[in-house]
Amino acid sequence: VTMSASPGDLIPHSRPLLPDDFREVTSRLTPGWVADGPCTEAFERRAAAALGWEQGVATNSGTSALHLALLGLGVGAGDEVIIPAYVCVAVLNAVVMTGATPVAADSEPGGFNICPESVEVRLTRRTKAIVAAHLFGERARMEELVGLGPPVVEDCAQSFGAVQDGEPVGSTGAVAVASFYATKVITTGVGGLVAGPPELHARILDRREYDKRDDWQLRFSYKMDELSAALGLWQLDELPEMIARRGLIARQYEEKWSKLPVRQRSIKDRPLIYRYTIRGDQLVGPLLARLMERGIGASRPVNAPLSRITGNPCPEAEKVFAETCSIPIYPSLSDPEVDQVTDAVLAILA
Repeated sequence: VTMSASPGDLIPHSRPLLPDDFREVTSRLTPGWVADGPCTEAFERRAAAALGWEQGVATNSGTSALHLALLGLGVGAGDEVIIPAYVCVAVLNAVVMTGATPVAADSEPGGFNICPESVEVRLTRRTKAIVAAHLFGERARMEELVGLGPPVVEDCAQSFGAVQDGEPVGSTGAVAVASFYATKVITTGVGGLVAGPPELHARILDRREYDKRDDWQLRFSYKMDELSAALGLWQLDELPEMIARRGLIARQYEEKWSKLPVRQRSIKDRPLIYRYTIRGDQLVGPLLARLMERGIGASRPVNAPLSRITGNPCPEAEKVFAETCSIPIYPSLSDPEVDQVTDAVLAILA
């Protein structure tokens, strides 16, 4: 299933893969069910399995999923949660929603993911959890992060469905979360998921099931609806081909741009290519503008380092923010569009 752009159209930076006939989605619905029901339950099981867990709790957003995961770990006022400096602001928002204090840790030198050495120097007796995002489909250094002590929340928003060394990305930490926004690996429109061990699953489910309870505590209306889940089930069916398509496009880019004066993050041994980045000194501003002139939607992968908000100096995150540009790469990118992106980058940078 593909969508192609006619000459002169902007090739967007991101675009979801959708069925040509939406009856492929709606045929999965059970008559009479609109809110969470059979589709949602089926999606929870299948999506959790993609992260290496038996049980999952589907939510209405990735932010909601991370919020519930942190609450399930007992995070609250007076605690600190270490987060990547180079990541979407939704991670910071979820921490603040618990009442805890977010503490930004730097990116690993030459890379994008959170640096375990930077995390270690920020650990205090108040550190309740660490959030590790597997950025652009590249797995963070989980074994080192887990070894630091506090429970690690794996943010799989950009790595959903990835498998490395025979293990699903998301199965190593204390709990995994995913986002299914329109631009993510798979989409439910908007939505998210928390997946973890049984005892944590029960606590998280309790905080989402807010109505008709004998006891009162603050619970949240974070449920995923049936239509969103039905779309998610269709997306899960397509996931292997979507991952393969991303890899094919990435290999074409890497081959064509191998001699350009920029640094490409190697795709070798990467289980999934969510973003394709090119990096160079003082590259981003002029490149983004010139790509837009040629009808190519490119972007900085992250809006701004979160260390600017938390106040923890993170020089590597600032450096990667200043130097990195993300090029269109997604399953619905047609072959002519791939050629158009390739030719534009070559013409600008050669």
